[in-house]
Amino acid sequence: MVRYKKIDTLFKQLAAGDLPPIILLLKDDVHAKDRFINLLTQRYVKPAAAAFDLRIVYGDEVDAHTLDFLRMPPSLSERKILVIKRCHEIRKVEARLALFKYIEKPIPTSILLLSSEAKPDTSLLRDLANKLKSCTYYSFTPFKRGLREWIAEYCQAYNKQITGKAIELLTLTVGEDKQMLATEIDKIILLTSEKEVIDEQDVANATTIGYTPFFEFTKHISSKELTKAFIALSQMIEQGENLHQLWAFMRRKFMHLLLLKSMPEYQRRQYLSNYTQHQQIERRKEIEAWNVKELEKAITMMYEHEVQIKRGILPIDIALKEILVKL
Repeated sequence: MVRYKKIDTLFKQLAAGDLPPIILLLKDDVHAKDRFINLLTQRYVKPAAAAFDLRIVYGDEVDAHTLDFLRMPPSLSERKILVIKRCHEIRKVEARLALFKYIEKPIPTSILLLSSEAKPDTSLLRDLANKLKSCTYYSFTPFKRGLREWIAEYCQAYNKQITGKAIELLTLTVGEDKQMLATEIDKIILLTSEKEVIDEQDVANATTIGYTPFFEFTKHISSKELTKAFIALSQMIEQGENLHQLWAFMRRKFMHLLLLKSMPEYQRRQYLSNYTQHQQIERRKEIEAWNVKELEKAITMMYEHEVQIKRGILPIDIALKEILVKL
């Protein structure tokens, strides 16, 4: 049986600049995978060359010629990168043959990243893992490990402190799932603005918030009422909300929903058991409202727009509106 490496190892290899030319990411932590792809791109692809040296596709889109992208040298970047998400959905025989042929002789100036949330007992994933024993990594969604420290560190990344009682109330109200906690913390940071220390009252205000554009925005995003979400977004832009933190919240929301949609039902029940009964009902409504393709499209658009935002080509308020319109 193949012993997979933890994705933490891969982050260390990236920091050291010691990555294999082919990477296979398995299991269900979509956030960790997308964070790695983001860092990988920042490390190896120049923003000005992203259109030429970076491509993100899905398994059901792959054909016999998709991998030809990697055989051309990078234009301005250090590496060309091809990301194939949901690689277990590569169904065309000629596409699979081309993939295994490439694996036998990868191009040293390129990186092929394969990602899947499916069980590794499917024939394709099993064969890939056997072929790529030294560069197969797994990622499990973290649950209850080191929550207090994790919450404090998350807030510190935004130059915020959080009190012990606030952490206790947050986990009691939201549950112990880090994906959902990150979403709620993003919301708290938006609402506390310039305040340096998050206390119990801030958590209570954020988790029991009444009728505000932000509350309306999150509610309509969850239920996929995108026209109403667009109206609430426009109101927040007019009120001068921190759009970068709003962007982070929106991306995490899509990632969290994709994670829930991708799970088998028995895992989903276990996952949702961290929430109160009311929260479980709300999460299930969200799961029913969206499908996997829509969520993957949303996350991919946000990732692609981030490159343009960082280059100053696309204003973040326009990017937010464009995503809602295109969905």
